[in-house]
Amino acid sequence: MPQNRRTFLKSAGLATAVVSAAPLSLALPEGLRAGPSPAIAAGPGPFAGRFGLELGGTHVGTPAALRGGNIVAEVLEFTSGTDLIPRKTIGDLHYEEITMMVGLEMDSLLWNWVGHMVDRDPVPMDGAILFADMDSNVVRRMEFKEALLTEVSLPALDAASNETGLLTIKFRPESTALKPGGGKLPNLALTKQKKWLASNFRLQVGDLPCTRVTRIETLTIRQQITEYREGGDAGMVHLLPGKLEFPNLVVTSSALDLGPWQAFFDDFVLDGNNGQTDELGGKLDIMAPDLKTVLATLEFFHLGIFRLAPEEVEPSSSNIQRFRADLYCEGNRLFVGGLPRA
Repeated sequence: MPQNRRTFLKSAGLATAVVSAAPLSLALPEGLRAGPSPAIAAGPGPFAGRFGLELGGTHVGTPAALRGGNIVAEVLEFTSGTDLIPRKTIGDLHYEEITMMVGLEMDSLLWNWVGHMVDRDPVPMDGAILFADMDSNVVRRMEFKEALLTEVSLPALDAASNETGLLTIKFRPESTALKPGGGKLPNLALTKQKKWLASNFRLQVGDLPCTRVTRIETLTIRQQITEYREGGDAGMVHLLPGKLEFPNLVVTSSALDLGPWQAFFDDFVLDGNNGQTDELGGKLDIMAPDLKTVLATLEFFHLGIFRLAPEEVEPSSSNIQRFRADLYCEGNRLFVGGLPRA
């Protein structure tokens, strides 16, 4: 009967939908939940804890934090005849986006998945989230099907920062299901950890001077997703990739290097020499603590400057003068570990 009533309400156009979350969640039970890590304590970020990630049956590493994956049902509200009291019933099911924060030590299978998405070749993946207690015993699994990546985000990079760098990766599954746990999380203690700080980076933009760049704003690549249901409203959910959105490159640098940047802006914006052949290529290298080893590279294609301005400072400030440059970007490519994706 609830299913028939829902179908009738939708076809009659009498219902309005409000989404509420079912109690299936990626949050750990109270006895297993750890406190938030410094990287996510400042905002409403994911829960920190002992997690594992599987893709295609392979364990790919331990995310620093996770959230999402809830089963969510629409709540349909309606009134009947002269009855002014609203009635409610459950509508279609949806599966929440999963957000995780990861370091560069994750297995190459994850970076290949990311690389396909960034390279406009999105690939759906099956996998599982593993939940473990303090002794690394896996107490439950959340398995997901046909997940598509929706966002990959590099944190803001700052030459004065001493924070550990973490990428934020989001994906949407077509379905999730909680299953019993078993076994232990793989022991990664002997795995070579590719730790990096938000201050360890190297930027190249054409032949412009970049050695004095002090900050790069967050870079987020987004994949739009379209949802449809096989067999109508009550059918199985399917996800299709849509438009891929590339971020602007926003850098702050010492005013000592303003001259060449100003010349590029004047030529590109004021003089109108801004065709595709006038755009620049570039790359951002994430460096190891030795500042010699490249851990990851994000390439930029067709960079064009559209804003150049001095950094705002207090009149009496003794800080070094800086400028900010905003450049659009038509494409990216991401390599982790110095190698192209498979």
